[in-house]
Amino acid sequence: MNRLRWIGLAAAGLFICGCLGFHDYGPHVINLDENYLSPEGWQGRQILRDGVPTQEELDSRGSDGRIDLWRYYQDGKKTREMYDLNDDDLIDVACYFDTSNGSMILFERYLDSDRKPDLTIKHLFMNRWRQEWDRNGDGKVDFDFSFRGPSTVLTDFDVDPTTLMDIRDLLPKGLWRLLKLDEDHDGVFETELPYPNA
Repeated sequence: MNRLRWIGLAAAGLFICGCLGFHDYGPHVINLDENYLSPEGWQGRQILRDGVPTQEELDSRGSDGRIDLWRYYQDGKKTREMYDLNDDDLIDVACYFDTSNGSMILFERYLDSDRKPDLTIKHLFMNRWRQEWDRNGDGKVDFDFSFRGPSTVLTDFDVDPTTLMDIRDLLPKGLWRLLKLDEDHDGVFETELPYPNA
């Protein structure tokens, strides 16, 4: 009886995995290029599956050989980039991309050791965006800026994820919509600056 129960559980597990897509379509060839040179000219490693890139590990801030940028791909299209800006082996910036057009749709920066983002820029829907920023590091958003733009706005304005602070410095005023500020950092937004004619 016990044997039948185990056979039934194993069969059910295989059925569920098959339905969820956890199956292999045959052998894959995984290659590691230890002397990869990125299009930007950065040295590093590239991992390929069946000739298609899945991951890159790069030295983007110099030639010390230390990996500080990780890129991940799905079906050969970039899905995210992660940066270590200060050589502490922790991710300081994460960027996520839309695989349909290659544009950045989510940006997160982590400056504190709590690993919560202090600055986030995200594509909400259609042409709406939001930047949330904890300017004093207390764990609460005190700068909330809404703007409009196409899903490619961060790519169109050549946003550098390693230096980004206030997105308003890059955007034309015509895209601005609403800025909310918590001036005394008590968790309540005291100031709202709408840009209705922008």
